[in-house]
Amino acid sequence: MKNYNLYKCKVERSSINGNYTVWLPEQEDNDFVQMIVDNNSFSHGTFWERLVKVSANEFGLDISEVYFAPEADVFVSYTSSFQLAKEMETIFNNLITNFEFLRRMVIISGIQYNYN
Repeated sequence: MKNYNLYKCKVERSSINGNYTVWLPEQEDNDFVQMIVDNNSFSHGTFWERLVKVSANEFGLDISEVYFAPEADVFVSYTSSFQLAKEMETIFNNLITNFEFLRRMVIISGIQYNYN
C-alpha cells in the first residue's frame, strides 16, 4: 500500500439554517478503498456513508436525525446536533487514520473485498 495524503473530516455550521455539515473531502488514492469501490461499483461517498452507519451502530450512536447526501467522491451529511456531528467527525477521522479500524468496519459492513 502506498502512502497518501489524508484530508480529515470537518464539521461546519451553516450560516443559513444553523445545521452542521459533516463532510469528508475526496481522499487521494488509497489502494484498499479504491479496490473496494471498484469491486463493488459504488462511489467513494457511498462507501463512506456505509462505513459511518456501521461504525455509528457499533458505538451505539443514534444517527436517525442525520440526513445523508454523499456526492460522488465526497461524503456529506447534515444534522442539527453539534454533538452528533462531532462524534461522526471522530468516527471518520478514525476510519481514515487507522487502517485496522477501517478494515474491521468493512468486515462488519458486509462489503465484499479480497485483500490480505
